[in-house]
Amino acid sequence: MKTTCYLSTELSCELQGAEFGDKRLNKRLGKIVDAVSTRPSEGLPDAVGSTAALEGLYRFLRNEKVEHDKILTPHFEQTTQRCIEAKNVLIISDTSIFCFAVDPKNPKTKREGLGPITRDKQGFFSHFALAVSQAEAMPLGVLGLETFVRTGKKGKRSCKEAQTDPSRESCKWLRVAEGVDKRIAGKANAIHLADREADFYEFLNYFVDNNQKCIVRVQYNRRLHPDEEVRLMNEKLQSLDSVYEREVPLSPRKVTRLKENSSSHPARGYRLANLSFSACPVELICSKHLQGKCNDSLKLNLVHVQELNCSENNEPIDWKLLTTEAIETTEQIVQIVDNYRKRWTIEEYFKALKSGCLYEERQLESLDTLLNALAIFIPVAWKLLLMRSLAKTKPDESACLVLTKIQIEIMKACSKRKLPEINTVKDALYAVAGMGGHIRNNGTPGWQVLGRGYQRLLMYEVGWLAAMERCDLS
Repeated sequence: MKTTCYLSTELSCELQGAEFGDKRLNKRLGKIVDAVSTRPSEGLPDAVGSTAALEGLYRFLRNEKVEHDKILTPHFEQTTQRCIEAKNVLIISDTSIFCFAVDPKNPKTKREGLGPITRDKQGFFSHFALAVSQAEAMPLGVLGLETFVRTGKKGKRSCKEAQTDPSRESCKWLRVAEGVDKRIAGKANAIHLADREADFYEFLNYFVDNNQKCIVRVQYNRRLHPDEEVRLMNEKLQSLDSVYEREVPLSPRKVTRLKENSSSHPARGYRLANLSFSACPVELICSKHLQGKCNDSLKLNLVHVQELNCSENNEPIDWKLLTTEAIETTEQIVQIVDNYRKRWTIEEYFKALKSGCLYEERQLESLDTLLNALAIFIPVAWKLLLMRSLAKTKPDESACLVLTKIQIEIMKACSKRKLPEINTVKDALYAVAGMGGHIRNNGTPGWQVLGRGYQRLLMYEVGWLAAMERCDLS
């Protein structure tokens, strides 16, 4: 799959075609994206470069004609085209929280439209659908987005009322998946990946009913059809034999910043885990309150991944995956697990947004302006993630995949970490990170040093090109 075509183009082209009903607004968006993309980790005043440009940016973000979905429409279209070119893609969906500091003693620091997150933070939630290539998990772009705000007030209602409420949060999974499938419209072979939050009957029913593909991690011990030998899904798992074993490195994980997620995502250190795979078909039974709205039962396949001989100090790996994919061979079972493991790519994308682009540091005063700014940074974060992904998947390819010829010359002349004569993608990324302050002994470059290094490279490039133009004129 060719990546150079969209690495070498300016990001304004990624949003080219956004229509706000005003040619001046359309033109302004291109200028903003180009400015922000060259200095993604800077504050907006520094990124745009002048007082007049900054005022133009603020007017753009506040304009009633400007909406985040209109900004993103061209990026969705470009991503769709990349999915068609890739042919086999994974659609990774997940929700991220964007938090902004507030002084609880000073009401003036509160931002309009945001909801409470913690005592000293406000924010909102965004549900993303990120497309990646199935073979290499190469990020192709964002295909869907839905945002919402929690008010902090919870009313009392029965389980039935909560599960049948069409405005409940979980419906975001359905709406975004439906939007993605309409965009792709069968032009690419797409498999949706979702974590435990998406384990609800209507979501699974959607894929069965519409002949779409999914891999969903199980959260609940679901009831099985009366024709099954056992009553509950976990009981059936106990009788399964292992068909495959594999040793997998597990990366370290810190405790999440929100207490509500700490139990489901506990901290852990690096270790090698010995995993056992098993699988079987299951037929799930519909809940009473959904009868008439969904199929009475769903025939899916269940893949179980569990860690063997885990030490007492660690939480053992235990994945239960419901899928529409076939499990007739060991290779198919392993492929399902390998596909689900690529779900982590969206976590890296969130880091690109928050650490690489420093989105949560933006000093904008309302939800509308923050959402418009988010729409601008979404393709910027995608491009940063794409560059880092290439360094991992194609480290020995030519540096021309991630840098232009002029940028390579600048790196040879200005970087403390010199590029060799025959330079690779890995050489280029480490040299860029070095410009941002990365020390090679510290391991793989993080998002912040890459953002700083890339920013400095682009600033040098502006001066380099200006000097070349002046020489041409003399």
